[in-house]
Amino acid sequence: MFRLQGDQVEIYRYSITVKEGELETVFYAVTKEEADKIVKEHGGILEQIDTAQMEWFDGMTIKPTNKPMEEASKILEMGEEGYKKWLEQQAAQSPEKMAEELDKNGELKYGESHILCNLFNVEAIERMGANPLPYHVAYKKAKYIDKDGNVVVPTSPNAYKFEAFLFDAFGEVDDMAILRVKREEEFAPVKNSDDVGVDCPKTARELYKKFYNI
Repeated sequence: MFRLQGDQVEIYRYSITVKEGELETVFYAVTKEEADKIVKEHGGILEQIDTAQMEWFDGMTIKPTNKPMEEASKILEMGEEGYKKWLEQQAAQSPEKMAEELDKNGELKYGESHILCNLFNVEAIERMGANPLPYHVAYKKAKYIDKDGNVVVPTSPNAYKFEAFLFDAFGEVDDMAILRVKREEEFAPVKNSDDVGVDCPKTARELYKKFYNI
């Protein structure tokens, strides 16, 4: 048993059982102080929970997600050794290593990118829209107005952005064809401000000028 305090795991170390007639209510507490407060307010029987098998989990930071309790529960179910092995597997599949991985033909195994140029029939769109898409979390810079009404432009990421991506719906279609194109001829995205220097208005203009010899 545990709770999340922000993104930190706190395991319950005490249980308080309160009986009122045929009704039995069980409260849980992280600290002795919390437990004593519950007993003072509701009465009941205070017991200490054996947390020996969960100490590795206490204090763990859960990565940003729209379902943090579900993520934490999955980690707990792995157990300490299972979680360590999972971390090792994740390290072995780091983005840096995956970016250099080759297929049997000697080409980059993950060398393709989806540039959001799609052609669907109506039936496919209806099937893809039948269920909501999952959210992906991105940590980005976001302007905001402070308590004095001033616009603040952060120099580092300060906000979590929840994004839904179309390609998560591709599993709803039976078949699809992929057309490979040259990035410099077909893709000039604008996703960031010019100060980032990548996928911004400045780089998009440069790509257009170069392609059309302007």
